[in-house]
Amino acid sequence: MTHTGAIQPRRTPRQIRSQRRVARILDAAIHVFAQRGYGAATTTAIAEQADVSVGSLYQFFPNKEAILYALSERFDASFFAWLDGALTADEGRRSTEEWINAFFEALAVMDRQHPGLFRVLAHAYTSPEFVRAERHFNAQVARRVLALLTSRVPHLPAGQLEVVAAVCVEVTHALVHLASTSEDTASDVTFEARRVLRAYLSVVSTEPGRQGGGAGPTVHNPTGGPSS
Repeated sequence: MTHTGAIQPRRTPRQIRSQRRVARILDAAIHVFAQRGYGAATTTAIAEQADVSVGSLYQFFPNKEAILYALSERFDASFFAWLDGALTADEGRRSTEEWINAFFEALAVMDRQHPGLFRVLAHAYTSPEFVRAERHFNAQVARRVLALLTSRVPHLPAGQLEVVAAVCVEVTHALVHLASTSEDTASDVTFEARRVLRAYLSVVSTEPGRQGGGAGPTVHNPTGGPSS
């Protein structure tokens, strides 16, 4: 992703000691954001939680928005490392249902590794920069889902498959967001999300493909780059 404006870090850590310090700052930020809320959190509180000086924090991040963006990028890198590894190792061995279960289990593992991160990201994506980053992330996931679907639903035309991949990603993203902001019903929402995906893909895989597309507005490049 491209950093712009207020979310641009001051510098990238190159030494191992600096990398560890940045990781500590990011871990502390999750805790502070989750405890206080993004709006009430301060860089001073994050520095105290990380046991570093505010000056040390400012060496890497100009403000809390840049810290949040770095958290988002760290999650993206971790998720894509899992997804690409899973796709490489799959070779057609997993069923669609096994893929859905593996996907949600991977999210659960990441949530356990960084408690509160999903909730923090769900509540804080408000600026145009974050919206663009979110759209870019979804587009990258949709490209990978498209590659997976192409070999599993070969009877569908390429254009329809692109839309199906985008729908899978957007629906899942919306339901994960809902689960992240509704702690009391999070497990129920996640269960229903799995069921929605299973039902949708079951219908898609058994129905004949549409030639020339269906009725409704045209979807332009659903798996392309970030929308403006």
